[in-house]
Amino acid sequence: RCSGPVQFRCFLVSYIRLVHHTLTSAGWIADFRLQRGLPRTMVEVTLLLFAEARELAGKSEGKLVVEASSPPAALMVAILAQFPSLAPISKTVVLALNEQYVDMAAADPLKINAGDKLAVIPPLSGG
Repeated sequence: RCSGPVQFRCFLVSYIRLVHHTLTSAGWIADFRLQRGLPRTMVEVTLLLFAEARELAGKSEGKLVVEASSPPAALMVAILAQFPSLAPISKTVVLALNEQYVDMAAADPLKINAGDKLAVIPPLSGG
């Protein structure tokens, strides 16, 4: 498919996609837009805190403003900015967006809409 004279073009397109994906997932594209005065789309979500997260934060829910297209790591940073008391459990919690578990290792941004529900779920034990 990508051979002969078009091989370099295929390589270049793949490389550009990889660089764009890397910059977007690291938040650099959003930072660039912010530095240039370009708008970012921010949305307000309901943050639900369960078990130990609820105890550390002292509340069971709150509002959180996040970028409409945020990777899971950026969501965790936003949560910790508003609830620094959650830092001790930040490496062990799981996030769920609208009752769907979020892959915390994923670099791809999540599509977040105003009014979505974002849950912070610490590890649970029991029998």
